[in-house]
Amino acid sequence: MASNLHVVIVGAGIAGLMTAALLEKANISYQVLEKAKEIKPLGSTMSIGPQVLTIFEQLGLYPEVLAVTKPAGQINFKREDLSPIGTFYTRSPGLDIRGRYGAESRSISRPDLINLLLTFIPAGKIQYNKQVLSTKQDGNKVVIQCSDNSLHVGSILVGADGAYSSVRQNIYQELEHAGTLPKTDATPMSCDFDCLVGVTSPLDSSLFPVCNDQFSDFEIILSDDALYSWWFMPIANNRELISKVALEDKVFNSWYSGRTVLIGDACHKMLPFGGQGANMAILSALELVNLLYDIDEDSQEEISQVFEKYYEARHSAGVAAGVLADVSRYVFLHWIPNWVIQLGTDKMNEYRKQISFLPYVEVKGTFRSKANKPSRRL
Repeated sequence: MASNLHVVIVGAGIAGLMTAALLEKANISYQVLEKAKEIKPLGSTMSIGPQVLTIFEQLGLYPEVLAVTKPAGQINFKREDLSPIGTFYTRSPGLDIRGRYGAESRSISRPDLINLLLTFIPAGKIQYNKQVLSTKQDGNKVVIQCSDNSLHVGSILVGADGAYSSVRQNIYQELEHAGTLPKTDATPMSCDFDCLVGVTSPLDSSLFPVCNDQFSDFEIILSDDALYSWWFMPIANNRELISKVALEDKVFNSWYSGRTVLIGDACHKMLPFGGQGANMAILSALELVNLLYDIDEDSQEEISQVFEKYYEARHSAGVAAGVLADVSRYVFLHWIPNWVIQLGTDKMNEYRKQISFLPYVEVKGTFRSKANKPSRRL
């Protein structure tokens, strides 16, 4: 790898922390800039699939993941009077995810996932109260100015600062000034939903026996007339955390410019209904760091090649995940047959990419996923 490579990551969410954790394992210099005064343990439950579990197994975190997750079992749809509408199974007799891909999708709270990633990152690598105001880049470096007047210089800037990314706004201004910003990227994200999300404090399992269940079964309450619905998802460890979020939806086409690249919600913000946001962020971080590990120097030419390969590998996946989120209601309510759904999940698991600079782990399941090649430096 290039010995003088230094990566500045803006944003300490899942995408930013996963990128930092992989850079730490790759022994690549980096720092994380986070605008908040601390990492806020907000958010609700998310699902991590077999592809992501393979990465955590490589990192040696698989037992810790199992301890704070539950395997996804089924999704039960009910009316407001709690009468059943239908059930979508993610295990036999429905889609046998574990048998086919070697592991179930597992439900995890966002705070637990954040805490797992933080175990890899030395505290001094994350700087807080760093609101990005501007970025300037040339053929040799990128300079980030923050609201406290501090300057941070890197070979590469990774914008992992969410749906309303300051990094994206800065590079889009550059692209617009140069006349190369697509019109679709200049339009705002659609926002058709508001969502109140959170997790409870620990519950007494004698009063709430669902806490003892092996599987995390989703309970979704729908109404023909109301403007809202309710989603309930049991997880391994509950906390009372709640926040209101707007659910934006957009996959951008411009993911990089010069020495700056976007990742996670900064370039592909999708609705949560398909459960793909965290998976896409983690897999994009994997792709980017695998490519960075193999570069010989931090020249603009090599960095541009890395960004182009990263975009080619992940943009189509982001589009597909966005489509899945949009059509998930048809999937869940059996308006699409299981054999068609399995074709889609097979496509998602066609490549089970691993961390190219760490020992590979065995991929289980009856479906034969393809793997990426180990790093040429090994």
